[in-house]
Amino acid sequence: GPPLPEDLVLAPTGSSLRSAIESSSPGETLYLGAGHYWEDAEDLVVSRSIRIVGDLNEPARVVVELGGAIQWLASSGTLAGVTLRRPRASQSATSAITVKGKLCASHVSVDNEGAGGSAIVVDGFAYLGNCRISGAAKGSAVLVTQGSTAALDRCSLVDTKTGLSVESGAASIVIDSWLGPNQEESVKGLAKATVALEHCDVASSPPKLDPTAFLCSKNTLGVPDTVPRLLSLQPQEEDDAEVPKKPTKRSRGEYGN
Repeated sequence: GPPLPEDLVLAPTGSSLRSAIESSSPGETLYLGAGHYWEDAEDLVVSRSIRIVGDLNEPARVVVELGGAIQWLASSGTLAGVTLRRPRASQSATSAITVKGKLCASHVSVDNEGAGGSAIVVDGFAYLGNCRISGAAKGSAVLVTQGSTAALDRCSLVDTKTGLSVESGAASIVIDSWLGPNQEESVKGLAKATVALEHCDVASSPPKLDPTAFLCSKNTLGVPDTVPRLLSLQPQEEDDAEVPKKPTKRSRGEYGN
């Protein structure tokens, strides 16, 4: 439907995405018109719970040219229907998106070519749906830091050093997604990491996991199904069980009395 009165519609010419983010109020939606938004100076910091929406049908029509990263500090919010990329190589830039709060990203294309780190760093919680993430030649498409959580649904993690990296104590569930081809592992899990894969296609080498990491896989091409071992007590068959006999009633004399 049409934007609500409190929402803001931006156009590539004459509009600054940075200033719109800085002046926004919690709950607002910033609608981005088709074109290129040049934000290639410093990081874009999102500290309020807002929605940034481009074109859900064709994210390639709405392009944000990044010099740094989008730092998502807000406790909630949405980024949808946009393409993030770099107009030139940057020695100082690392990720394209760093989530320190909570973010729902949908129909987002991220190309981190020209930067030195992982494309998306989750240092909080992130839901990624229908996203294509590539171009992290020196890092991962998605890096989930210690104690953080990421859920991926219908995503493609391709043309990076590693597809998904899950650090110690972090967790990630991946559904209906493509992991690879990548230069090295499609999935990497450190100590006590938790990774769940369902209906995925792992195109590169099998997951590389620390012995203490937990992997649950179901209907995933390239990874055998795994079922957690559950300890259960099964009743013995009656024939095999040793049933203690009831003591026979003795007379008083048999006890020596």
